[in-house]
Parts: sequence; structure tokens; C-alpha cells
Amino acid sequence: MSQPFFSVLIPVYNKASHLERTLGCVKTQTFTDYEVIAVNDGSTDNSLEVLKASSTSKMRIIEQTNQGPAVARNTGIKASQGKWIAFLDADDEWTPDHLQGLHDAILQCPDAVLATSFQQIQDAHGALRSARYSNHEGLKQHCLTSIFPHMMQDALIHSSCCAVNASIVEQVGLFDTSITYGAGEDTDYWIRWAIAGPVALSTATTSTYRQDATNRVSKTDTRKRTFADFTKYTTYASSHPGLADYINLNQYSLAIQHKRAGLRKSYQDYRRSIDLNALNVRQRFLLGLPAWALRLAYRLRGTRWLSGNKFSVYEA
Repeated sequence: MSQPFFSVLIPVYNKASHLERTLGCVKTQTFTDYEVIAVNDGSTDNSLEVLKASSTSKMRIIEQTNQGPAVARNTGIKASQGKWIAFLDADDEWTPDHLQGLHDAILQCPDAVLATSFQQIQDAHGALRSARYSNHEGLKQHCLTSIFPHMMQDALIHSSCCAVNASIVEQVGLFDTSITYGAGEDTDYWIRWAIAGPVALSTATTSTYRQDATNRVSKTDTRKRTFADFTKYTTYASSHPGLADYINLNQYSLAIQHKRAGLRKSYQDYRRSIDLNALNVRQRFLLGLPAWALRLAYRLRGTRWLSGNKFSVYEA
């Protein structure tokens, strides 16, 4: 059997209500040189039954005890046989041309270590919108030397719109399993890939990130989570334009989240790491609110004045 171009990696934990739709969008891909690695991370609903019922000759199902999304993705990466590993969360979707778009972008950027495409976002209320990328004028080429200037609004890299070059996984490493309950392990991983080399970009909108899905790990209580340390990447900022501001944005969102949770000490630790001059007026205003007012503002975040402000980059 020849090596597939893509390994499609789908981590699954209690996503039975979404799985049939997600698996269906893979089956309808116009680019068919792929395998599917579905990692059932100890689901307690009927996710495994849905996987088995939807299985094809292209799919391998791996079962393991529940260990979280980082471990599940690492299991899938180790089992993958493709030249590139494409990520898809079990509650998100692709258009039929998603893999084709990534494939074509990779061919136009032969030195790429990472490939991505534009996405749309379905918010917690079910409303659908196109992702908003900063410095959008710079997103007209198929090979980006730095993605960070484009990451100051919505993320250009997400766990359902990108693929990584399997040949350098050993160099970049796996997901950091010390980061728990979705507290930034994805962002940490994409930063590592983005500083490893060029990024191939498909400018078609081919994935849907569903923030209205059930059982989202990012909704876990802040007190139970171990968060990523993004400041360790500051040493790369001089050679990667926009990285310093992107780290600052993440530190801001972590400060907001810890303050909203009433975690005063950790909030102050994050607050000291933030360059206030790199934040906009509304962000500085939100950061200065007392915890009770910040919680109120969070509940009103869909209103016109507060829309577009990142209370956290990890939750809806």
C-alpha cells in the first residue's frame, strides 16, 4: 500500500451527536489520497459505536482510556502514515474541497512545514460568520514566512483547518501534555510549527469551527486547568514579525480569564507580563475592570461595543 498524502487525525471524546456529520465531510472530499485516524479517547457515550458504523477502508480506529485531547492527538500523530497530517476536531466540518485546497497550497510552497486555509466560525448561538484575520492584505500569497501578523483577531491556524508536514514532527515535537483541559496546548503547538518554517496558505474558506458544539473542553473551570506558558517563545520574536504582539495578546486573554475567575494572584502574574501599549483602548479598559464588572462584560460580549474583544482565545 502506498503512502497516503494526508493522514486525517480526529480525536474523539463524547462527540456522538456531531460525529456522523464530521465523518461525512471527510468522506465527501474531492481529494481522496488520505487515511483517517480516529482516536476514541475513552468516550462514555456511543461515540465508538458511531465510529464503527461510519468506518470505511480508509479509517483506523484507535481506542484508549480518557487522557485528554493532547494525548489523543499525540496517539494519532504516532500512528499516522501520511506525508502530511491534517487535523479535524470531532465537532467541526470541512467543505468537500478542503484537502484539495491544502494539497494545492503545499505544492505552491514546497518548503512549507505547515499548511492552513481560511475558516468560518459558528458561534455559541449558532450564528455563522467568516473568520476575521488581521493584516488581511498580506494574505494574498500562498507562502507565508510569518503568520503572526495575521493572528491578532481570529486564529489563522486552528485544529480543524491545518495540516503539518509529517517529515519534521520529530523536530517540532508533540502536543504538550502538561497543558490540561484545552488551556492552550493547541496554540502552543501551532506557535512551534509556525516558527519552524514557511506556512502554505489556501485562501479558500473550507472549514467550520463550531463554538456551539456540546462537551467543549475549553469550558472547563479555570481553576482546574494548567495553562500554557507562551513567554518561553519571546526569544524567537526578533526573527518572527508579529510574534511578540501575539504572545502579548495571549497573555492578555489569560489575565482576563484568571481575573474573571477570581484568581487574583495568577491574574497579577499575567498582568505583569503584558505590554499595555500593544493593547487597544477597549482591551485596556476591560483589563482594568474589577472582577465583578468583568464577569458582567463577559456576559455582554456579543453586543456591538464589546464584539471583537478577546476575553480568552480558548473559549467562545
